[in-house]
Amino acid sequence: MKTKELLNKIKSGVKEFNGINVEGTIINEILEYIEFKNCFFSVDFSGTSFQNIEFRDCNLRSCDFRYTSIKKTEFNNCLVDGTDFSFSLINDLTLNHVSCYDLMMTNENFHLLQSDESIGFHIDGIEHGWFSLRVCAQKSYTRMEASDYLGNDAPTKVLKTLIYFYQCNEEYCERWICFDDEPGAVIMKLVKMNDLINMLISDGKMDAYHIPKEEISLDKYMGDVRVNINTNLANISREYIKAYHKIINQMGIKAYEEHWFKAPNEELNILKELMKGNLG
Repeated sequence: MKTKELLNKIKSGVKEFNGINVEGTIINEILEYIEFKNCFFSVDFSGTSFQNIEFRDCNLRSCDFRYTSIKKTEFNNCLVDGTDFSFSLINDLTLNHVSCYDLMMTNENFHLLQSDESIGFHIDGIEHGWFSLRVCAQKSYTRMEASDYLGNDAPTKVLKTLIYFYQCNEEYCERWICFDDEPGAVIMKLVKMNDLINMLISDGKMDAYHIPKEEISLDKYMGDVRVNINTNLANISREYIKAYHKIINQMGIKAYEEHWFKAPNEELNILKELMKGNLG
């Protein structure tokens, strides 16, 4: 649907839209009391006023919200990818279960994303022994490349760590995962404090083959910090599972295992069951 058609429907009084794909420009308009469900947007909204708008189960890709006014607006269970909120005036914005990638905001608006502790993972590709993983949350973004040349399936170790955190009865526990580049390394440190999770990702101080792969402290091998993310166990588990399901559905298990290690179906199922058992 072109944006002109959408605007005509809105101006005629239509307030609910389901399953539409919208591309184009909606600039300096006023949008009020509208609900969008299962919709795809690639729209320049710059200068537009949003009030009492709900985006539910929507995909917003490469949208422009610069210089917008956003009041009493909700994004529920949405993917927001490559979207610019720079210089927007935000008042009462709710983000529930939102995955954010390549999000751009001016500094004064960063705190508005933190109440939901949004975090997103995207597996960019798995090919010929390489695994590319993006991590994004609030002000933080990084990409990690893992190689199989040392026999270390770091991405699956993240799944196993999340399982361990659910099963661990201690209030505080921590784990380190080394992502082997060739020849460098990136280290992910995950710390569980009750149901809260701190994720610290740093460059390794030395090449991957010098860094242990056992479950021991890797603090002394951690160099410059890339991202420092605070979230909770349910959010990080849900978003990591979503990233795996997406790539496995795209590639198929056979292709996945031809290019990487064994598909972690068992770990994914265990983690999903643990999440269900901890609802509420």
